[in-house]
Amino acid sequence: MLVSHLALGRAVLALALVGIGCLPARAIVYPSIPVNANVNDIRAAFPRATIEDVSTSVGWLKANERLMSISGGGLGGTIYVKMSDMRPIWEKLYREAEVGSKAEAFFDERRRYPEDKTFQTDWVRMSFDRPVPLANIVERFGKFHKKALRNDDYSRYVAWTSGPNNGLSAQLSDDGKKVESLDYNPTAAEIEKYRYLLWRKFTPEAAPTPEAIEEPSPEPL
Repeated sequence: MLVSHLALGRAVLALALVGIGCLPARAIVYPSIPVNANVNDIRAAFPRATIEDVSTSVGWLKANERLMSISGGGLGGTIYVKMSDMRPIWEKLYREAEVGSKAEAFFDERRRYPEDKTFQTDWVRMSFDRPVPLANIVERFGKFHKKALRNDDYSRYVAWTSGPNNGLSAQLSDDGKKVESLDYNPTAAEIEKYRYLLWRKFTPEAAPTPEAIEEPSPEPL
């Protein structure tokens, strides 16, 4: 049975607070999916849901990218998770590591991981089965900081650009009163701190700075 819109908002709150693994709460990507969550993590977080690889249904993915969908299990909509394969980075760091070093052993292990452990989260979208009143979303996440029209299709959206919900945006109905989907993009600082933490640990001079990291943006489905 699908939960009501209000119950869904509360369920999302609970998921966001729980998270996966040992990362600090701020590393949580909406909902309950950390920046570095892999496919196995997602399956563990949503044991009752149907999880599918829907990469072939869109035409904008690169060769090392994947799009997963999560539905059922009382979600009240479909969660889309865009992921990237981290093996090229781990392979590069392995080859650049000093022979016999801990870094070499560390990245050698990770470059051999199966795909379900190497594809990690870039962004998350919650597409509701039925639009949710914008007032409910504001009640849950607080007042948004930006309201505008998208450049590509002139559809309405609102966005949170600071504070604990920085990176969250909501796609609105034509009348601007309901939310059709929620997107979460991890900020450059989050990507720097969590996905590239290993770069800082083993290769501080080669690690990218937050300014050098391009923040991922959801593509149209």
